[in-house]
Amino acid sequence: MDYLKINKIFWNKWSRERGPWSQRCSREQIQKARSGKVEIGVTTDKPVPESWFPENWKGLDVLGLASGGGQQIPILAATGADVTSFDFSDEQLKRDMEVCEEEGLKIKTHQGRMEDLGVFIDESFDLVINPVSTCFTNDVRKVWKEVYRVLRPGGAFITGFCNPVSYSLDRDFYEKKGEIKLVHRIPYSDTESLSKKEIEDAIKGSDSLEFGHSLSDLIGGQTDLGFKIVGFYESYWGKRFPELIDSIMPSFIATKAVK
Repeated sequence: MDYLKINKIFWNKWSRERGPWSQRCSREQIQKARSGKVEIGVTTDKPVPESWFPENWKGLDVLGLASGGGQQIPILAATGADVTSFDFSDEQLKRDMEVCEEEGLKIKTHQGRMEDLGVFIDESFDLVINPVSTCFTNDVRKVWKEVYRVLRPGGAFITGFCNPVSYSLDRDFYEKKGEIKLVHRIPYSDTESLSKKEIEDAIKGSDSLEFGHSLSDLIGGQTDLGFKIVGFYESYWGKRFPELIDSIMPSFIATKAVK
């Protein structure tokens, strides 16, 4: 099953319809960024701490990894940094370009898979920012390896990812019984666990196919490469996106790592 093709169809459709991850950032956020105050998230309901960001953005080479949609990229570009947006969805990249053109901001864009950043030479960036998106790849360690390669020594990597427990929940059981039940093993794959009908719906573009990675891969995969984790927090889907897992534990994890 070509999950990459299925996910690209879904994200292009979602982006054209201006789904939640394709709605532009505000002009107020861009204006704040011009004066050095950056307000972005790599999860849904909690902003990245200001202390995680560089004191001076001007002249920094910044990569927004799987960060298209007109949300983080224009804000980062407004700081004076040299920003590149890399995304699998050409429509998500268009959203970035649209906002930046409206605001008089310059960025570079590249379309491709997050597991393959071969378009960039080693040590190209000072900072890589990756909102929740590794749930759409079956091998998160490949992503981390590529991020490590393109970062300069001393460079930082800020990422958000799904709490693995969220993929263990039996959603159908909860909807029918109102009770929480853990049924799926981690690592998890939609390609192995969804019903035939659910897979067919995804192929038609109505949904994406996701993967639930272990903490050994999500966190250990970073430290095994030599990254030093210097920041950590958890967050929820929040009121805007009520989710089952929020009733028992945080839905997301965010980390800041330094090479």
